[in-house]
Amino acid sequence: ISESIQALQRIQETPESWTYQRHLRLAVLMWVHLVPLVLIPTLGIVAVPLSTILGFIVIKLDDISAELQNPFGLDSSDVDVAALTDTSQHYLRLSVLHHFAQSASEAAGAATLIEDV
Repeated sequence: ISESIQALQRIQETPESWTYQRHLRLAVLMWVHLVPLVLIPTLGIVAVPLSTILGFIVIKLDDISAELQNPFGLDSSDVDVAALTDTSQHYLRLSVLHHFAQSASEAAGAATLIEDV
């Protein structure tokens, strides 16, 4: 479990380049502003609402990618690592208890066999 937590911390602490983020945002904004100019000759007035919808979708995808850069924070949309660890510990505890209970019942059965002999 500790190796998994260390791997998650390495992912969280790996920074993404600020220039990469800025360049991507600039490219998205340029695309959003140029799409209506490209679509107007073919679609006419329909190009305006269509390009608005497309722009909204692309900008939201960019926001999602920014959110995915740090999935282990404390926001409601982040991965709850503590809950995952608690669940893993619970199932590990149940597995160990089941193993010991099974071993104890086998030992009691063996002791009964020895007493019968």
